[in-house]
Amino acid sequence: MTETALQGSFGKLALESLVRFLAANGLEGVLDLRTPTGEHGAIEIARGQVIGAFWGQAVGEPALVALVAATPTEFRFRSAPQRPANLTGEISALFARAQASGGAQTAADPLAPAVDLAALDAPTTMVTVASADPRVAEASKRGLLAPRPKPLAPQRARTIGSVWKPGDLVALANALIAEYADGGYGGLAWDRDLGPRVRRVDAAHHLAPALPLAAGRIDGVALMAAAHSVDTVVPYLRAVVREIYREADRGCGGSAARRGYRSAVQKLWGPSDELWAEAVRMVETDTELRAHLTLTRGLDPRTIELVERDYSFGRGSANDVVLKHQTVSRRHATITPRQGRFVLKDLASTSGTLVNGKPITEERELSNGDVIEMGQVLFRFELLS
Repeated sequence: MTETALQGSFGKLALESLVRFLAANGLEGVLDLRTPTGEHGAIEIARGQVIGAFWGQAVGEPALVALVAATPTEFRFRSAPQRPANLTGEISALFARAQASGGAQTAADPLAPAVDLAALDAPTTMVTVASADPRVAEASKRGLLAPRPKPLAPQRARTIGSVWKPGDLVALANALIAEYADGGYGGLAWDRDLGPRVRRVDAAHHLAPALPLAAGRIDGVALMAAAHSVDTVVPYLRAVVREIYREADRGCGGSAARRGYRSAVQKLWGPSDELWAEAVRMVETDTELRAHLTLTRGLDPRTIELVERDYSFGRGSANDVVLKHQTVSRRHATITPRQGRFVLKDLASTSGTLVNGKPITEERELSNGDVIEMGQVLFRFELLS
């Protein structure tokens, strides 16, 4: 992470929601917190988890309990050397214990306003909440950026999963509109406001509550607080990116549109050929990949709808699909879209993953009618046309 800081005031945004957003977007650093009485505390985040909490002389869970109970009003997220970890466990479990022990933090209000970007102390290079990720700090001449930062290199090359994660898609939509507006593609004067593009998408892919915008950009934190289903919001955000790209294609021509798109993708995620191939498919095809997984043995029967994003399966509660069965590992397997196919991968699970009765040792493309076994839990895979 760079010295860029994400900072502001909470309003009705829950502390847990902010922590989850930072962790889910792969950001690592220290979340400094300040209460109405001026007291300070901190939460450290790394590897997608909370690894430390500090409040006065308290550390670990006692510090997290005190922080939740204090209902902090202001925050700043910054890079800092990591101290020894004093917390382990999933974010939801840590906050549940903190609230049960006396914390008073309330749940996020779905209608909460955008975060107020008031400076907390010494000036820093600040990222608008609409960008959400410090690696996306280049965007706009107007809006919420203060001051306008220089373009930042990615912290690290992203995986192809970036094409299916809400935070990354928010960053891409915001960066892409800025790229076309600032880059002079096709010699056009671009309207920098995402609102008209979002309204066109909403006519075909209604999202309720509506996609939140701030100064013409998608407000990532407000979107997180709205608590949309990931399976709903990911196809919607991909459609927004597609709408921006196709407007450029119509106005600037295919070559200029693709050049600007590639520039935005690489500034965010680096020069990964595999990721670029997925990003191209997103804007050049209308069809979103969908499938059904029907659970037929080991747990109560149910059908799981898969959309074009990555899914984790396992016994642990942090997985997208939780399988509470003793033969399933905490993190057992993943199903990931790749160039129009779903791909299954075993995560070195104890009991293994089988397709049509045969153990898989490497990634396996799934075909219609495949029978998948994770431990003693059995699914039937159906690809939807």
